[in-house]
Amino acid sequence: MCLRGAYDALAPRVEGAVEAYAGPPRASAQLRRTRAEMSSAADFVDAVLRPGLGPVDRGEVRWRLLDALGHVYLLGQLLAVPTLVEAARVEQQHAEGLRTTTDASWLQIETGWLVLDREGERVGLVQRTVGDRLTGELERIDVTAGPNVATVCVPSSAVATVDLGEIRLAVSRHELPR
Repeated sequence: MCLRGAYDALAPRVEGAVEAYAGPPRASAQLRRTRAEMSSAADFVDAVLRPGLGPVDRGEVRWRLLDALGHVYLLGQLLAVPTLVEAARVEQQHAEGLRTTTDASWLQIETGWLVLDREGERVGLVQRTVGDRLTGELERIDVTAGPNVATVCVPSSAVATVDLGEIRLAVSRHELPR
C-alpha cells in the first residue's frame, strides 16, 4: 500500500526531530501530542490491516493512514517554524469548539477586550489585532479609548500577558505611542 510506504518513510524522521527538539516546554508538549496522534492513527492501521478486508474497513484504513500522514506533515511544519506551534494550538481549539483559556494566545483576542497598563489603569478596549497568523507573531494591538480619542497602537513588545477578556501591558499608558 503506497500510503503506508509513505508513512513508514517519513514518520521516523519527524519522530527523531521531535525527540531532539529543545524548544519551549509548551511547544514540546504540542509536538509530543501531535506525534502521539500520528502514532495512534498508524497503530490503528496495524491492528486492523489484514488480507481480505471489506470496503468499509479498507476505507477506514485509508482514512487513518491519511490522518497519520497529515500529522507527519504538520510535525514537519512545526519543527521547521516553531512559532507555528501556537497558531496550530489555537486552530485546534477553534476546530474543537473550545473556549478561550486563561493562558490565551493573541490569536484568540477578541474585539472589546479590556486593555490595562502595568499599574492596572485602563488604556481602552481592543479594536483589532495585527499580526502574522501563519507564523503566530503579534505585531500590534489597536486600542480605542473612546469616541473622539485617537486609536492607540500597542506594539507587541509592550504586551505582558493575555488572559481571558483582558490584556495587561508591561508599560504605563503614558509610555505608549500616541
